[in-house]
Parts: sequence; C-alpha cells; structure tokens
Amino acid sequence: MSNVQSAAESAVRLNIGESNETTVLGLNSLTLPLGFTRNVLTVEEFGVEIDTKITCGATYDDLAFAGNFVTGDTDGQTLLRTYATENTDITNIRFYIIYEGTPTTDDFVTLNLFDDTSGYFKVSSFQTPAAPKSGIYTLNVGMIVGGRTALYDHHIGGTTLTFTNGVPSTITDSASGFVTAGFVAGDSLIIEGCTTAANDGVYKIAAAGVAAGTLTLTEDNCFDTAPEPGIAGTVIHGGI
Repeated sequence: MSNVQSAAESAVRLNIGESNETTVLGLNSLTLPLGFTRNVLTVEEFGVEIDTKITCGATYDDLAFAGNFVTGDTDGQTLLRTYATENTDITNIRFYIIYEGTPTTDDFVTLNLFDDTSGYFKVSSFQTPAAPKSGIYTLNVGMIVGGRTALYDHHIGGTTLTFTNGVPSTITDSASGFVTAGFVAGDSLIIEGCTTAANDGVYKIAAAGVAAGTLTLTEDNCFDTAPEPGIAGTVIHGGI
C-alpha cells in the first residue's frame, strides 16, 4: 500500500440518511475535521534557568472547504448558506476521503455521537462568491467543530451479519470478517440499514470485544429488538 492518500475522490455530503442526501457541488479543496490543538503554558521560576512548558485546555481545529460557486445547488451550497445565516447545529454531514457511493469501502470523517452526544458542526463563514471578468466564481466555507469527531475507515455489511439484543448486545458475522475489516476494541460504530430501524444508530465496541466472527458492545448501549439478520443494505462503519 502506498503511503499517500489521494484527495481525488473526496466529497462533502449533507442530509445523511434523508431523502435529499446529496454531495455539495463544485468543491475542490477540503480540510478534514480531525485537528486538535492544546494550549501551551510556559512556567517560569526564580532560580531556574530553563522554563517548563505544560499543556492545558484545548480546542478542536476549524475546518474549511472551497471550490466553484454553483447556483441551484439547493441541498448543498444553498443549504450551507442557510445554516450560516440561521446559526444551525449540523450533525448530518460527512466529509469523505473517498466517495464512490459504496458504503462498505468509502472512508469518511463525521461526529462521534456515541462518545460526545452533544457534538455539532456550525458554518462560521460563507464568503461572498467572487470572480474576475474572465474567470469563474469561487466559494469558501468555514466551519467550527463543536464536538468529538472520528475517522470511520473500516466497514462491513450484508446478509452475513446478525444483531442480537441483550446485555451486552452482540453482532456476529458468519463470514468471520471483523478482524480482517479492521475493527478493534473501543471503536465507535455507526450502524445503518437494519431491518428494524430502531437498531440503526451509534454504538461502541467493548474492551476485548472483537473476534473474527463477533463484536461485543459495551453494556450501556443495546439493540432494541430480538435477534435479526442483516440485509443487503445493512452496513457497520467503525472508527476512532
């Protein structure tokens, strides 16, 4: 595997899981919301020649994306401008490193709503589109990150999965693919496309909760329904 990550198939997707889910059009630059910066204090003391530095409070780094201004992108650029003017909390957005429309291979960054239930993004700037006489209109959008995020870069799905309720709840895979797919203890999970919609949601793998054929969830998050098999559209995304 090459030690580089191409950005050619990146995308920003809005309205995840809704009927108007869409890719924001025209973008050609993206900062992923994974940055984190701790404040640094310098501690001085009489008689001590070399000062000491310590870390203290921290902030999530802002993110930005840019590209070409596109009129008529109602569920994309226009919606982002509305979010900016209305100061809207955004939770149904994903920043794809790879987007090919294949849920079991497309890697993305979004909020980790299991570990931080109050997380959100907000549009902090929607800059006025500008262009020279012989050019094209460009667009720059800034966002703040108001909560913990995760990179969801391992995925599995399909009819080999079975979801079993109980304390703790478990997910089994008759093809024993969890370890090969990259799932590890402590992963945050996004589960979608279950037969019973109540089983869709965010979960967490317990310590020592990964085997080739079984994922064991932490006891504070359980499935709502009796055991049910996965269907063609069922997908589990894992990340940290």
